[in-house]
Amino acid sequence: MMRARRRAHKVPFFFTLVVLSSFFQTGQSVWPLGIPHQLYIVSTFRRFCDGMPDLNMEQKALCEENRDVMASIRHGATLAVKQCQYQFQYRRWNCSLPEQDRYSLFRRITGKGTKEAAFTYSISAAGVVYSIARSCVEGNLSVCGCSRERRPKNLNSEFQWGGCGDNIDYGSKYTMKFMKAGERKTEGDTSEQEMSKMNIHNIEVGIKVIKENVVLRCKCHGVSDSCEMKTCWKELSLFRDAGNDLLRKYDSAVKVKFDRKTRKIVKTTKITDDGYKRGGRRRSTSNRPSSDSLVYLNPSPDYCRRSSKHETLGTVGRECRGDTSGPGNCKELCCRRGFLSRTENTIERCECKFVWCCKVSCKQCMIARTKYNCL
Repeated sequence: MMRARRRAHKVPFFFTLVVLSSFFQTGQSVWPLGIPHQLYIVSTFRRFCDGMPDLNMEQKALCEENRDVMASIRHGATLAVKQCQYQFQYRRWNCSLPEQDRYSLFRRITGKGTKEAAFTYSISAAGVVYSIARSCVEGNLSVCGCSRERRPKNLNSEFQWGGCGDNIDYGSKYTMKFMKAGERKTEGDTSEQEMSKMNIHNIEVGIKVIKENVVLRCKCHGVSDSCEMKTCWKELSLFRDAGNDLLRKYDSAVKVKFDRKTRKIVKTTKITDDGYKRGGRRRSTSNRPSSDSLVYLNPSPDYCRRSSKHETLGTVGRECRGDTSGPGNCKELCCRRGFLSRTENTIERCECKFVWCCKVSCKQCMIARTKYNCL
């Protein structure tokens, strides 16, 4: 089997990892923000897994069985955080947190069953799959290696199928197993089951998006790279592509509810213009949300103003874009309250020229830039 590519750095023997203070439990946080990070250096992995209070018994067992995977999970959390902040940088909710929760990412968001909770679960799952799949191929995990995916039927017959593709299959299975284990399974609590069903659905959407964002890579072989032969494999595309897809799904998320008879989540019945309920009492597969759709239970709060009740920060003081009508424009981001503008002078490199041989020479220019902030 082809040897896995390895990173330049090595994972230390005594596993150093940022403790994930909250994991995937219904109504709690998906990931910790950990700023400043709370580090635990432990001499035994059992103590490490037992020292994570928010893991349930099933998750602790998974932690002990696959101890080196936890570093990849932590890296996946980082990917999720950064991508969430990037995708929502021009939205009223920008992946921000109330002051009291600055050490625990998404603590208040994920328990409310909103569209934002749907996105955080899906992007978290996507981040973990992505990280584990890459760690497998880079040789950082002892439990997996290169992908064993079958040769695509439409691949040119003259090309060889091999290489060392990202192990998306292992990453997907482990992520689903670990995150699903974090969902509470109290049979008698309908609201808890409803939230759990929503979370698991959105986790599956995040995993599916990663599976769909792959590209075919081929490498030429032969004398002086004459490309007499090609070896091809599948590789994950940029994580931002998955983030873009999930943002589109967030914008078209479907409202659902828990059906006590089928024990599944179904789309909520809408009232038509003539006053009748669409669909009536009929229960069919068409009433179930698509496996491609993010789902939510409750409407989102008003993110325009700070609210201790809804634990939102508001948009006062947020920087907006005064020179556009697109995303982040001051009218929408500032909730029509108005905004202030100020001019800042900065010194930047300009009029750069290539000087033979071999450097780039630039001048220092004073650049005036206008910034806008919401009232």
